Amino acid sequence: MSVLIRRDKHLRRIVRTHGTPPLWARKPGFATLVRIILEQQVSLASGKAMFGKIRAKLVQVTPRSVVQSGVKGLRRIGVTRQKAGYCVDLAQNVLSGGLNLRRLSGMDDEKVRRTNGKGEPGR
Repeated sequence: MSVLIRRDKHLRRIVRTHGTPPLWARKPGFATLVRIILEQQVSLASGKAMFGKIRAKLVQVTPRSVVQSGVKGLRRIGVTRQKAGYCVDLAQNVLSGGLNLRRLSGMDDEKVRRTNGKGEPGR
């Protein structure tokens, strides 16, 4: 946030006037990434409602349960084709080891950007 405040005079003025906006913490992990995908380009309330439908259907939102449901299963409960594809692709990458969320969660943003997704230096 501090980089943005230094670079943007309008944001700097807003923060001086109103203070730093609150940031909400989310539990790290796969289910949170699914919820973030669902919230993209819709209201947070819509994303939350869709996540609730997925959780009701799958019980636990895990890579395995999402892959088992597949794009068709997610579509049946109302997830758009594109977002269903993103969720299943994410799940497949986590299950295959192509994306190591646990390892990445211990890194700062810059270090994550320099990795190959597994938490190893990129090529």
